[in-house]
Amino acid sequence: MALLEYRQRDSFLHLLHPAAKGIWIITMGVVLSIYFDPIPLGVILLLNLPFYFLGRIPWKRWLKPLGIVLFLGMIGYFVVSLFLNRPGVFTRYPDISRITLISIASERFFLGSMSITVGGIMYTLGQTIRSITLVFMVAVFVYSTAPSDLVYILNKLHIPHKLVFIVMVAYRFFPHIFHKLNVVIAAQRLRGWELSSRNPIKLARQYLPIIIPVFTEVVRISEYTTKAVESRAFGKSRFVLHRELNWGLKDSLFSVLWLAIAAIFLYLYIVHQIGVL
Repeated sequence: MALLEYRQRDSFLHLLHPAAKGIWIITMGVVLSIYFDPIPLGVILLLNLPFYFLGRIPWKRWLKPLGIVLFLGMIGYFVVSLFLNRPGVFTRYPDISRITLISIASERFFLGSMSITVGGIMYTLGQTIRSITLVFMVAVFVYSTAPSDLVYILNKLHIPHKLVFIVMVAYRFFPHIFHKLNVVIAAQRLRGWELSSRNPIKLARQYLPIIIPVFTEVVRISEYTTKAVESRAFGKSRFVLHRELNWGLKDSLFSVLWLAIAAIFLYLYIVHQIGVL
């Protein structure tokens, strides 16, 4: 099964109106975009955790690729945190955050001083929790929302049909590429391919047997999609929806729940500065 691909299930999230799930994603996305403190971010993750499992997602198959992505992101956050040792970067925890654990480079270094601080660790932890929350939310949304339902919502928002088509192509494109990537890696490993160097240049060369077939597949799909669109005269006639989606009580309760949660977190951030490092 490809990563981030819709699968039809009889679960709570599958039966929800896509607009209700969209409200969930947007409200939590707004809150996560302004919060940096790992403690409230951990609370947000715990609040979302039950809904990650209500979608009946095959986590055993997804945890490895998602874990790799999150691990690489955590490394990036840690590198950024090495430079967060200037006065004034942290305002809520100024005393604790400035404690230096390991000094790596002084001000004479061409990139400036670098050090591992308590504040930097808090920043890395907070960004990692934020990424986990967002990635899992997107995974749940994609897995539990049919492409036709997404088309329905975008059309109801009066988004231009050509833009809707671009979104839907991307929606179906990435799962196929993930699947193709897994197939290519498995095939190359059967031929004896493996990563045997830590040198970045040599490592890039060793990835060529993977990159070239995947890139070829991307070009091939793009060409086939273009021909299919042209042969069907897309855009020459009026766009028609084949069915209507009904908004129910559970959709209203789900939306009100997340709007209330978002309002509480925004209030805590604006009034009490909770979420700021």
